[in-house]
Amino acid sequence: MEDVDNAVRSLKFGKASGADGITTQHLRHAHFSIVLHLKQMFHLILLHRYVPDEFGRSIIVPLLNDRHGDTGKLDNYGGITISSVISSDVTSTQCASTSTSTSKIYKYKYKYKY
Repeated sequence: MEDVDNAVRSLKFGKASGADGITTQHLRHAHFSIVLHLKQMFHLILLHRYVPDEFGRSIIVPLLNDRHGDTGKLDNYGGITISSVISSDVTSTQCASTSTSTSKIYKYKYKYKY
């Protein structure tokens, strides 16, 4: 349980929330029982080798690469993907702290990539 608590406490402030609306601040200032629930969830994900579909949902935000360039050309845009704090930051931190391969989690998280 300590590893999940450390993962939550090491999250950086100021990141955008994903589609679920949960921010880093929500997790860092939540009641300690959230750590118990997160630990149980990660245990079940690894045990059943199933990642909730919500972990794969994200918001893609287009960003203009060159503001002086042609805004009508798609090549002038890049993008960032905003995903759930729990599915991205906590999962990767949890994997690192428990020696679980991140690719093992993401194999199930992003089924379409593999």
